[in-house]
Amino acid sequence: MGLGTSTSDVDVYVFVDEVSKGRSHPVRDGIRVDVEQIAVGEIRELSEKFRAFTSIGEERSQTHMDESALKLAVRTHLGAVLKPDAFVQEVRQNLDPLVLRQVLMARSMALLGAYVEDVLGAIEVRDLPTAVCASGIALDMAADALLAACGDVYVSDKLRLRRLVREPRLRDFARTYWDLQYNGLPPDMDPDRIARTVHSRLWLINAIGCACFLEFWEREPAENITLSGVEGHGPVRSPFHVPVRYADGCGLTIRNSAFDVSEDALRLWFLLDGRSPDAVVKEFARAVGSPVDEETSRQILDAIDQFDGQGLIHH
Repeated sequence: MGLGTSTSDVDVYVFVDEVSKGRSHPVRDGIRVDVEQIAVGEIRELSEKFRAFTSIGEERSQTHMDESALKLAVRTHLGAVLKPDAFVQEVRQNLDPLVLRQVLMARSMALLGAYVEDVLGAIEVRDLPTAVCASGIALDMAADALLAACGDVYVSDKLRLRRLVREPRLRDFARTYWDLQYNGLPPDMDPDRIARTVHSRLWLINAIGCACFLEFWEREPAENITLSGVEGHGPVRSPFHVPVRYADGCGLTIRNSAFDVSEDALRLWFLLDGRSPDAVVKEFARAVGSPVDEETSRQILDAIDQFDGQGLIHH
């Protein structure tokens, strides 16, 4: 991964039939080595969870597993093998890189939904400090989803920014992220400007979710990722809904729950960034390979009206 510093330790996992002792922390040549025994049955069972993406609305243990288990899976996938054997090969083959990407993308977007809901509640009672904090946490988690989309499946809060700036495909995103996360709050703490920053974070978050689940679900992005901001006088998607992904389709969060949407519906909602309705029609038709005729235009505009009736449009 190339993320170590002069004070980083080294993690060593030892797969054993039965765990006989806790972690040890020897120091070798000034470097701390954290050695942990992992039961063969435990790592085999964990690795088998990454042979296919299986998370669905009723059974989400794959995307909601304990973070320590997720880190173990990721580190087993990324780590250097010190003593190769058939068992280690089996475990690493189970850890499908595509599934790891998908689990991390889906997990990040699913878990950040609670923070977006907190933002909504905070704004409703004019608690802008909480809205700022919750939206910042959610933006960090969305950035993790985008890193996973690019094949960076490491799990670490402290290394997030370093991972973003080293990824060429996230060059533009890293600048936007930095501005919204670190330079976005006005020194005078003007409430209107703070609210605009919070909304901008949330629109970027749901744009990331749509891009991950529609464009990058099966393959990594081939080039620099550009996520347009919200501007213009056309219809704008609500900032308070978060895309989620299951093995059998997509969804959008609502308070305390989520509802299923088709990929086409999610794609159309994604395009509602303030551009004119005519521009939305043309871009959606291009994306799905449909002709821009009167019938197509009517169906798309009707769908936008339905979004509005469902509370999915920002006013």
